[in-house]
Formats: sequence, C-alpha cells, structure tokens
Amino acid sequence: NDIIDGAGNVAAWLCRIPSVQHVRAIGHDPRWLVTFLRSLSVLFASEVVCVSNAVRDAMYPELKKKVHVIYDWIDEDRVKYSQSGTDLR
Repeated sequence: NDIIDGAGNVAAWLCRIPSVQHVRAIGHDPRWLVTFLRSLSVLFASEVVCVSNAVRDAMYPELKKKVHVIYDWIDEDRVKYSQSGTDLR
C-alpha cells in the first residue's frame, strides 16, 4: 500500500502481522495531512520502503533504521526502446 492508504498498516498491526508501507512521492500540501500519514506509517508499518533517497530524505529525514530505499526499475532486456515511447505502453 502507498502512503495515501494507511488503513492496511493499521489492520495489519491490529492482526499482529507485518506490513510494508510503500512511499513513491514527496508530499507537500496540505502539510497536516502529510504529517498525519507519515506518522501513521511510522507507527503501524513494520517497514517503510521509499523509491529513492530523495523521497526518504524528504519524508523521513529522522528515520534510517526502519526506512529502506528500493529503486523503481525497468528491465531493459525485456523492453525494447524507441524514441516515440510506444514500446513502453
């Protein structure tokens, strides 16, 4: 689940099963909502996975132990590249 959907982490926590929070974007506005969602993920997720160091540093600057970075990627061997980009659709 992404940071917008924190209910899965709360449900997993209540059932005492591990959960992972995926964070793909840097939240800005409204600030209170970003703070609330970030707090939910820190309290209830077993681990937090960000797609880049920039996302981790912006969203969780104080946490290094619970927050991990796993980059999004495309298998270039399986996807043929063209200038128009139609091969990726």
